[in-house]
Amino acid sequence: MGAGAIGTIIAQACKLKGAKTVICCDISDSSLERSKLFGADYTMVSWFGGQTVPAYTAAKGGVTQLTKELSNDWIARGVNVNAIAPGYMATEMNAALLDPANPRYQQITDRIPANRWGTGDDMKGACIFLASHASDYLGGAIIPVDGGYLVK
Repeated sequence: MGAGAIGTIIAQACKLKGAKTVICCDISDSSLERSKLFGADYTMVSWFGGQTVPAYTAAKGGVTQLTKELSNDWIARGVNVNAIAPGYMATEMNAALLDPANPRYQQITDRIPANRWGTGDDMKGACIFLASHASDYLGGAIIPVDGGYLVK
């Protein structure tokens, strides 16, 4: 979600690379508080329903399908819609799984070819690529940033 650790790091990277405006979406009111850390050009939107699909519902219902559908609708208007699919990330949300005493920690780590959990910094490159002109002809793509997890 946009208000979390990964969303914040991605937004910072975009701003450092010259983005004039960064918009992140979240279903949490904390997104509005987080936006104050970045100044007036950083906008966070908290969505809870209506005509907008909440991020949580999208995750449950299929981010891939939502990405493809929005891409089909918007690419002819000059708006590219793509997504980043993070693998296991070392964030506060995963604190219990990151405990080496938890048997799942080693099982998950062994399954990741990079032999480590990802960080917010690992997400920067894919995000900057998608925000750049290098991806102008890319539509409906899902980029896994997972240390090779999906190909093992």
